[in-house]
Amino acid sequence: MKGASVKPTERTLSWWPVLLLAALVCGISGCAARRVSVPAGAGIVNPPGTRAENIERLTRLHERRAAEGNDGEYVLGPGDVITLRAFDFEELNRQVRVDGNGTIALPLLETVPVGGRTVSAVQGDLTQRLGQYMYDPHVSVFVEEYRSQQVAVVGAVQRPGLVTLTGQHSSVLDAISAAGGMTSTAAGRIYLIPGEGRARADMNSVVDALQPGQGPAGHADLTAMAGQDFSDAMPLMLDSKEVPQGVETFFYSLPVRAGDVIMVQSSGDFIIEGWVAKPGTYPLRSGLTLRGALATAGGLAFPAKTSRVRIYRLAPGGETHRQEVNYSDIVAQRAPDVFVHEGDVIEVASSSVKLVPYGVYKMVTELVRFGAGIRMVP
Repeated sequence: MKGASVKPTERTLSWWPVLLLAALVCGISGCAARRVSVPAGAGIVNPPGTRAENIERLTRLHERRAAEGNDGEYVLGPGDVITLRAFDFEELNRQVRVDGNGTIALPLLETVPVGGRTVSAVQGDLTQRLGQYMYDPHVSVFVEEYRSQQVAVVGAVQRPGLVTLTGQHSSVLDAISAAGGMTSTAAGRIYLIPGEGRARADMNSVVDALQPGQGPAGHADLTAMAGQDFSDAMPLMLDSKEVPQGVETFFYSLPVRAGDVIMVQSSGDFIIEGWVAKPGTYPLRSGLTLRGALATAGGLAFPAKTSRVRIYRLAPGGETHRQEVNYSDIVAQRAPDVFVHEGDVIEVASSSVKLVPYGVYKMVTELVRFGAGIRMVP
């Protein structure tokens, strides 16, 4: 009847189709799964090359350094302080510091090059030179202060800074141990930038550039060395979580040389988004895998597509590498689990097949929730 008022029941029930549509749209469009934006600069800089290429370069470097002579003797360089003792030649008994050009100045013998030579080689050279002035000379050389052969060890170690080498047999593990060993925040990923193949930088400035807080998320980052003339140095990387134990042992036994930079990466954060119970940013624990990461985020939501979970990882040139993982195969142990790295973004997509029943479920729950507030008028 025209002009008749609408009953309260009719007015209230007229909203039901709207509520039903809103619930269905919300369920299908993904209102229940909040997406998390990726912060700028998330992640770390990975070394160029594949794992096989890293192992090949590690093998070549290991063989070249192991083949070097010197029988493990210390090699003198600028800044070292040596003590000379000459029998029956008091003028030569003194302490001298190796100049920046690798030479020392002595009475009678004048300028003597010693940089890049072992202690025994310098001792023999001085004995031969002194033999021009006296019969049967005896010269001894001792190192008082080791200053030239230094390695920078930074990142997740107890005492980051410069480590002084006292012999040619010092290894990567020796250098890390000299820095106090790794901290509990170490992520298992270690970078080595060889001293060969690049201009020698001031090692103190290298340490300053790599102190925590320089890189993304407050961690030391290889990009912090941009001004240190490392352009010709290819970093080697060991990820102890993803290589066989034999390769890990081989890496730690690599002899180190002056100018090497060792960076122990700290654990940072990873991001998980999409159809999980609690999407967000989480701290990365050492040895965390995809299965553990999803459990940390409360597990998968019902519409999740378990056959395709995407992992986004920042690559060397700044581009993003995408890896698709079949999580169902991991759960069924048909495929190995995947380790999560710092800065990874894990995206769980939805299954179109599951979205329909999920939309119905959301519709029913919305009906129950909103229907409880509807006042029925007889």
